[in-house]
This record gives sequence, structure tokens and C-alpha cells, in this order.
Amino acid sequence: MIVILATQFTPAVKAGGPIKSLSGICNILSKDGYNYKVVTHNTDIDGSLLPPSGYVKGVDYLPAITIKGLIPYLKQANLIWINTLYSPTFSIFPLIGLFFIKNTTVLVSPRGQLLKGALSFKKRVYLVLFKFFLNISKHKIVIHFTNQQELDKSITTFKNFKTVIFNNPISGKVEKEIQINKTPSNFVLGFFGRVSPIKNIEFILKLLPTLGASFSCKIYGSIEDKPYKDRLDKLIETLDISEQVSFCGNYDSTTFAAKVQEVDLVVIPSFSENFCHVFFEAIEQRKIVIASDGLPWIEVNSRVKNTILALNEKKWVDRIIEIKKMKTDQYIEEQKELVSYYYSIYESVQNDTLKIFKNILEDNENKR
Repeated sequence: MIVILATQFTPAVKAGGPIKSLSGICNILSKDGYNYKVVTHNTDIDGSLLPPSGYVKGVDYLPAITIKGLIPYLKQANLIWINTLYSPTFSIFPLIGLFFIKNTTVLVSPRGQLLKGALSFKKRVYLVLFKFFLNISKHKIVIHFTNQQELDKSITTFKNFKTVIFNNPISGKVEKEIQINKTPSNFVLGFFGRVSPIKNIEFILKLLPTLGASFSCKIYGSIEDKPYKDRLDKLIETLDISEQVSFCGNYDSTTFAAKVQEVDLVVIPSFSENFCHVFFEAIEQRKIVIASDGLPWIEVNSRVKNTILALNEKKWVDRIIEIKKMKTDQYIEEQKELVSYYYSIYESVQNDTLKIFKNILEDNENKR
């Protein structure tokens, strides 16, 4: 059995990408007949109780996570999958539990938590200790990276462990062609994601004075970092763009489709992303996207030029203005090319994920 340890799982929505990733991979595993059990909290990330009506088969939603409570799950696993490095209950507790079970394979997914720009000195020290205890546990350790870019940009603390690369799944469901509603008098840029420093929202705000009064920006997402939000408010005041910027509150998988139709262009200026579900979700809704080269999808530029751009203000301004002036037939053609790229990623993820899990499990059986 594959035992998947997850801080949150469907019907939780507020943790965003990791939930979508795990849910998608579980769907792939289920379709191919793999036996798995997800162990998770019965709450969303903000502590709100999940509705039992939304519980998913194959998932145990626990009110409390303890080492003693985890050990029975770990004992029946031929693959244990840890999906975070910094959670006491879902990284440290399982790490301790490994010392009370027979040797097996442990898959660890950092999910961007090893990226060099995201690490303080304290975290680096913690990771050295985490690696030490993984080593002395005597289990077979495999580190999962979402893509080669995440591996290349991560610190090398875990370099002596075997690594595997497979991307997060995407739904494979793209809307039929949607009426283009570009409004020349008010072209709306849309940001979707957590309001936190790694998302680099200030980059978009600084473009607005150059773009002019006919452009505005709507920011959708939970405010994770209040001091950062305060800095954004101060920047908005300094740039005198309060009439052009609005914070529109949170969104989830049930409201994204409607909210994204309120904008003309989805912008993703993040410093670093190991995947970025919003990039693909926007394409599912047939939106054109501009994203930073902090995303790992640079090859999309071979389909639609300047989709991925360096964080250079002039390049972003030029591309935004180009999209605003774009004729409908050209806009639709770029949509189609993005959708074509989307499906190429969808197919490769399905195939790669199954192949890697099969190899990990077969390797584990061969070593028993």
C-alpha cells in the first residue's frame, strides 16, 4: 500500500496547489489500480472543519495527528510519501515513526521548500538535521522534484539520496472557445495567488503608471503576510494608483472560472514557482498568460512568444500593450497554441507519474 501523508486534502481548498497536485496524482494511481491511503487533517489550513459530505474515498480525515496514531499506517506501507518538510505533524512525526517500522521506501516531496530563495539560516540547519535522521533510519529515501528547474534551483542538502522528477497533474479539461471580452477603455490584469512576498505582486503594481489609466489590476487571493500587504498598500499610495488596483478577496476551485472571466490577462510575476497551477488553470479558461521566468515553463515560448518573460519592466509593458492591441483572430490563435502546449504537458505527466511510481514500488520489492 502507498501511504500518502498530506497536511490537507480535498475537500480542503485554502492550501491551494499541493491539494490539487495530490488529488490529481491519487486519481492517476486509482485509475491504474494502485492501492493507497491518504492520511490528513479533518480541517482546512485555517482550522475550519471540513464537511463530511465532501470526504473522499481512500482518505482518513483525522481530528488529531500523533506519532502513535501514525505508526499503524506506516507499518502497512510499502511506500510512505511525505509531502512537506516543515510540518511537525506531517514531517517530524513521520520521521520519528520510521524508527518503529521495518525497512521500506520513503518518498519525500519538498514542493519548493528547498528553493534557495526560500531558505533562512534556521531552515538550512533544520534540513541538515532532517537529513541526518533520514539517513540513520536505514530506509530507502527518494526525493521528488516537480521538474528539472526545481532540482537545479534547490539547495543540495539531499543530494546523496536518489531523486525522481515528475510534474503535478493538471485536469485535462479545457473550456470551449470563449467570447473575447477585451475592453479597450479598461484592460484588466488579473493576479491569482497568495498575497506573499515570493509572489512579487509589487512588480505588476510598478507597471501601472507606465501602462496608463486605461489599465487596472485585480488581485485575487488570501492575505498570508499582513506586513507584505501593508507594503503593497503603501506602494499603491506612493504610485498614486489606488483607482487602478483592487484586492478582490479569496477564490477557490469552484469560483476561479467565474473570477478569471473578470480579467483580460492573467499575470504571474513570482520570483520562483516549482509548478504554478494558476498558469494551467488560466489556460483551461482560454486566457492568455504572462509569467516570469521563475516558472519552469520556458519551452512554452516556442508556441507563444513572450509568454514567459524575465522580470524586466519594459518587456512586460511591451507584451501587455501588444496583447491589448491584438486583433481577435490573433488572440484566439494564441489561445489555441497555449491549449496545445497544455495538452502536451497533460499527456507527459500522466505517463511519467505512473512510470515512476511503478519503478519505485518494483525497486522496493526487489530489495525486500
